[in-house]
Amino acid sequence: MADVLSFTAFTCERILQEMDGSISAIRLIDIFRVPVPIPPDFQIVFWLVAIAKYGIGQKPGEADFKLTQIRTNGERKDLGTHKAASLINEIDGQLVVPGLGLIVQFNMKVDTIGTDYIEIELDGRLCAKLPITLLATKPQGK
Repeated sequence: MADVLSFTAFTCERILQEMDGSISAIRLIDIFRVPVPIPPDFQIVFWLVAIAKYGIGQKPGEADFKLTQIRTNGERKDLGTHKAASLINEIDGQLVVPGLGLIVQFNMKVDTIGTDYIEIELDGRLCAKLPITLLATKPQGK
């Protein structure tokens, strides 16, 4: 596999894909308000985006993104391994920086307040650790 030139990862509220294939991330977010007491089966919903870029002329080939949630209490939860999607490396016959990407939606069950983390590995190498902070919100009128 080629060497990673840069790696970007973030969470957001919404992803839009245009007709030309371009993607827009809407409302970057890593802090979520959670009602207390936490209702049974309460979930937060967000998108995770991860992009690895390589040098011009390199061919990244196939790769896997492995995601792991580290809960506030230290428990580790496997969120699965996802095949990386190959990004374009040429436009109109001109080379552009090639890359691999992952866009995945999460419905994360919440049962504690605090900060969880999502580790992102690319072919076994830890590339990012994203915080997901869960803040207590008291019910209105109390």
